[in-house]
Amino acid sequence: MNRKRTIVTMVGALVLLVAAVACSRSNQGKLYGEKIDATAPRVTLAELVSHPDAYEGKSVVLDGQYGGACGDGDFYFKDKFDMIEADPPSPEVTSLKKGTPLRLYGIVKVRRLQSVQGEASREETKEASEQQERSENGSKGEVYVKVVGRAVEVLK
Repeated sequence: MNRKRTIVTMVGALVLLVAAVACSRSNQGKLYGEKIDATAPRVTLAELVSHPDAYEGKSVVLDGQYGGACGDGDFYFKDKFDMIEADPPSPEVTSLKKGTPLRLYGIVKVRRLQSVQGEASREETKEASEQQERSENGSKGEVYVKVVGRAVEVLK
């Protein structure tokens, strides 16, 4: 009788262990949105942030981590050093745990900072024009990069 009880207890513990492991990895490999295009270029986040014009309007694949939800329904996508905002392909993405490894597939959107808003003095206008000229000639101005997500895959 003791032997039967021990076997039943061990089997029960094994079932609970398997269930716990399955639940902890339930998001692993989960795909939100459409299928990731295998022909889309894979780029690093550092490359995208440093050369956004090369990818503007194009579909790319990035590997990184979920950095948390933004207040406007977007989420932060990050790697070791860089972080951008991304539109999720579905709202469920924003419920992931911070630090979850992700593969993001989407279209790159680039927004440049408007230098002059409203009334400005002549000096400010001249400075803004010079800054825009530098920006057009290759100098780095303030640029915001965002990815409109078409798919998010949870990685291991």
